[in-house]
Amino acid sequence: MNKNERQKIIKELISTNEVENQEGLVQLLAARDINVTQATISRDIKEMQLIKEPNPEGGYHYSLPVRQQPNVRQRLTASLRNDLKELKISDRFVALLMVPGCGPSVSQLIQRAHFPQVFVTIGDDSTVLIVCNSAADAEKLAAHLQPQSNNH
Repeated sequence: MNKNERQKIIKELISTNEVENQEGLVQLLAARDINVTQATISRDIKEMQLIKEPNPEGGYHYSLPVRQQPNVRQRLTASLRNDLKELKISDRFVALLMVPGCGPSVSQLIQRAHFPQVFVTIGDDSTVLIVCNSAADAEKLAAHLQPQSNNH
């Protein structure tokens, strides 16, 4: 099976199942007699730009990247309200300290929101670093990103 066929099946699987981790995806593929390693799935996830979204039950599941602009800022606001631990500003930099596992999805949402102040974002497991065009842009963006009610 080639990569394109496998990725098409992965899209189908994550659209019809709440796949929480790479091992879950490996198991679902194995159930269809498609044997792949976790490393292959990791590469597919990165290439397909899959994101992790919160489940209503409190966990997370893989999802396809969002293409619709209107929902992006709403999802970003909800993620920040629920998962932001701390927001820090230093010169042109805004750092978001997140609940573990939330950094990549928040980084992607910020990129997709196309804020004019943002030069680039970098997200790891629990941190998002946003490089803004200027210190004034960093202040403006931070004011916009700061949730109204942050319970962390």
